[in-house]
Amino acid sequence: MIGIYCRISRIKDGNDLSIEDQKQKGVAKAKALGLSYQLYIDEGLSGASEKIEDRPEFQRFIADVSIGKLTHVYAYDQSRFERNPQIRFVILDLFKKHNIKYFTHLDGQVDLHDPQQEFFGDLLSVINKYHVTTTKIKVKSALTMRAKEGKGKGTLPFGYKMDNKGYIIINEEEAHHVKKAYQLSNDGMGCNGISHYFNENNIPTVYSRKAKEKGLNNKYRWSPSSIRNLIVNTFYKGERIYNGEKLVVPAIIDPIVWQQVNDHLPLNANSDGKKISHRFLLSNVLYCNRCAVQRNKVSRMYGRRNEKKSENSYLCSSKRYKGEGCDNKGINISKLDAFIWEHLFLNDGLKQNIEQHFAFEDKQKEVEKYECKVDTLQDELATLQKERSRAISLVIKGTLTEDDIAVQLASIDRKIKKYKKSLDESEKMLSFITSNTDLVKQYTSLFEKFSEETSFEEKRSIITKMIKKIMVEYDSHWQEYYIEIHYTIDIPSNIYAQHHSSEGAVYYRLNEDENSDFSLEHKMKKDNINTINNKIKGEPTPPDLERHTGI
Repeated sequence: MIGIYCRISRIKDGNDLSIEDQKQKGVAKAKALGLSYQLYIDEGLSGASEKIEDRPEFQRFIADVSIGKLTHVYAYDQSRFERNPQIRFVILDLFKKHNIKYFTHLDGQVDLHDPQQEFFGDLLSVINKYHVTTTKIKVKSALTMRAKEGKGKGTLPFGYKMDNKGYIIINEEEAHHVKKAYQLSNDGMGCNGISHYFNENNIPTVYSRKAKEKGLNNKYRWSPSSIRNLIVNTFYKGERIYNGEKLVVPAIIDPIVWQQVNDHLPLNANSDGKKISHRFLLSNVLYCNRCAVQRNKVSRMYGRRNEKKSENSYLCSSKRYKGEGCDNKGINISKLDAFIWEHLFLNDGLKQNIEQHFAFEDKQKEVEKYECKVDTLQDELATLQKERSRAISLVIKGTLTEDDIAVQLASIDRKIKKYKKSLDESEKMLSFITSNTDLVKQYTSLFEKFSEETSFEEKRSIITKMIKKIMVEYDSHWQEYYIEIHYTIDIPSNIYAQHHSSEGAVYYRLNEDENSDFSLEHKMKKDNINTINNKIKGEPTPPDLERHTGI
């Protein structure tokens, strides 16, 4: 039996013969020799790979030669079998060992024992390898250049298209649906619920739109995984990752909103998207601190309406499940909503925090500090990349096996990931410091339009943009709540205490010492905190606490 091997690369060089033509010529050779034949076809795969398993049909072909199933082999030319000297050595040794008769369309029968033919074959293999390498470099360079110019290729994410010159632009019709997906997710709906919503409203996927354009049946529907991919894709916040490099593309979603939605995404997993009649201002950002500290569990707080308005409360979501609820006490909805909105937004509490945080006393010193940190991390990453390359080169040379370096590579990769994250954070902070004037203007300008007439949806959108999470816990000893607010912008969190007096709910801001490790979690683990020792119901407000009343 003769084995006919056909292959065509994903990257075409203009000289490749089609699979169909290769098959026809191979079958013709089998008939001429009077042999039965077996076809082996690898489509869209390179012959330059050093791993036989990268080509499934070639691997099957080699196995059939090894067990004696084949006596003859055929390929259109040598490059169909290999474009790599190492693979050439393996297959020629195998052919000789099993007395295989080797045919190509261009050379006829190849004499495996002729030194001259072997020399020219080896030389051609080296040339083929060089050709593949240079072609890949040229193609990669051209594609990278297109990407940097803002041009696309192939299928773009839902919500985008290419203009007649190939530039990536927003598909306004689809972008509307993208914004809806983020809105629904931000409102607490899970990916399963969003996919149902999209399918029920006949919103087409990228592939169903393409099928319709080609006159084919539309069998493509939204799935939970496709919705999740849409939400986590950085493309939508204007960041395209191409060959590890961040490129700018038109943004459909505000980067702050994108981050907020992605931070909350894991918490929406069990939400089926059923419509809830009540609207709660803080439900997207409110979390139970008792669960976080004592149970190491992330639990949102949800709003619950009772007939008596004074009893409306945000409760830990664990209370929904019998036997699993924590003992954290619910906090009054109206009072907490009013405090967050009035103190942080209407009365410029958050605006003042931003201005104070970015008013560096010694801006140049901070710049030099982070520049030094960035340089150090870049040097560390360069060293790790060299170590990684050296380890891989030892495998290629045959000095070590892949198993020998597996543990070392895993350790290096973990360090690279860690340093890249630190580098990204340091570069962002450096950028914040060097452009803090523009940054402060950008965020504080949002506060100019706030008023008592701001609609519920506008308030919720603003809070989502500015607040990452609010941690709440009730202290039964002091009979008050502690509220820790974390922001989407890189500024320190704030901690407030709420207790009730004859004046109503009274809020105090705990003034943290900049040099201390003071957080709500830390506070809850200590029975005695000096800054609130005097704050017992009925006593005067301590001088180190900011007071907020009137709610």
